[in-house]
Amino acid sequence: MPRLLDPLPTFAALALGLAAACPVVLPPSDRTAYRCSVDDDCSGGLRCADEKCQPATITDAASPVDRGTADHPPLDRDPGDLGAAETSISDTQAIDGSHSDVSLTDGAPSDATGNDVVSLDRRWPDLSAPDTRVPDAWQPDTSAPDTWAPDRWMPDTYQPDAGPAWWDRNYLHRRQLTVLNNSAALLPADYSVALVVDHSALVGSGSSRSDGSDLRIVEITTGNPVEIDRVAETAWNSSTTAVWFRTRGDIPASSSDGRYYAYYGNPSAGAAPADRRNVYLFWDDFDDGSIGDWTVISGSWSAATDQKVSGSHALMTTTGSESWIKPTAPLDFGDVELEAFTRVAGGGPDWAFAARVQPGSARNWYEVNAEPADWALARQVNGSWTRTASATPRPAAGTWYKVALRLTGSQGKALVDGSQRVPASGYSNLGSNFASGTIAFRTWDIGGGAWFDDVKLRRFRDPEPTVAAGPEE
Repeated sequence: MPRLLDPLPTFAALALGLAAACPVVLPPSDRTAYRCSVDDDCSGGLRCADEKCQPATITDAASPVDRGTADHPPLDRDPGDLGAAETSISDTQAIDGSHSDVSLTDGAPSDATGNDVVSLDRRWPDLSAPDTRVPDAWQPDTSAPDTWAPDRWMPDTYQPDAGPAWWDRNYLHRRQLTVLNNSAALLPADYSVALVVDHSALVGSGSSRSDGSDLRIVEITTGNPVEIDRVAETAWNSSTTAVWFRTRGDIPASSSDGRYYAYYGNPSAGAAPADRRNVYLFWDDFDDGSIGDWTVISGSWSAATDQKVSGSHALMTTTGSESWIKPTAPLDFGDVELEAFTRVAGGGPDWAFAARVQPGSARNWYEVNAEPADWALARQVNGSWTRTASATPRPAAGTWYKVALRLTGSQGKALVDGSQRVPASGYSNLGSNFASGTIAFRTWDIGGGAWFDDVKLRRFRDPEPTVAAGPEE
């Protein structure tokens, strides 16, 4: 064991230092100390400094390095200290040219995956260790990856989502759509609804393309977002563009459904899904040149090109006496709107749109009927025709009309070119003979021919549901 030295040791005494360990308990520090040459000469947790065994908490006067303790790793306080190894936390003052800074847990809210991520020294760039991903400065965003940058916080490219995950980041804007059931009865799924939007304002602000190809309708529920078909039944780039789509769930009475979103703002958007057969219960414009979706009950029917409202073909019959035709698909609906364009060459004219058509070849249905003297609402029961309402003026030959028959319960009405024609207001009681069925077209006195085009069947409820658009995100 080293010998006890006087407080001011002589040169001879210094030369006689022994290699045995110093005692665990030291004499008072103001009187004596024990000489050592390396830490192994010391015991009891002491260290060798200035050739003396000293407690580990004593600071080396030659270096401002905090040696730390076992429970708290030391922090290098000297920005220019290149000789002492860096410890388990980052240099808080300056770059350490010889040692890497170490990651720290970030202080931001946990991200959506449940774990905090890590970041490097936030004050100085780190020259020796790779930068790591840091969370954005907004609230956690589950819809888009957080971006990253060297040694600083950076929000991701987009604002945080206010609602569900963003469907497609190529679309810069969206608005939540809420379908309102304005009736006191359940609104069934597959109801065709219209979003009326000031599309010209979106085009003017540069938010949407003038052809509307970037305006998409997306259903977002608890699963993956689903883009659904939509069609504009009025012109794009208008202040009252009507965009139609079909609902995908029932809506309780006097309630609403906010699962739909309108996305727009993608200048590179391709063609949107716009199949009217997926927007309405039934649709046929006959532009495939076929009537294969129809069953002829009587008369001569074909797809013709000599007359049409749009596209290339229309449904035509040339039979001068009674003829009728109905879709082959087993349609069976009660409260509906049947809409189509029609034109006759001459004669009476006498033709009809029919809904709730019953199976078989006998005429059992409700109809709107163009008579030689007026328009009529009527029912046919086993071929026996009964008028329930009428209105003038009569339809003219050689003129295209857009006609709509609306049925709800036992009531019916007819619109011509968008305006109610028969009865003049309200509804006509058609009776309770038929609760549901398919559709048909009938002709009688048509001169040289009759044409039907753009046939559309959709659900109908009075009052109709409406679509409200939320604020732009």
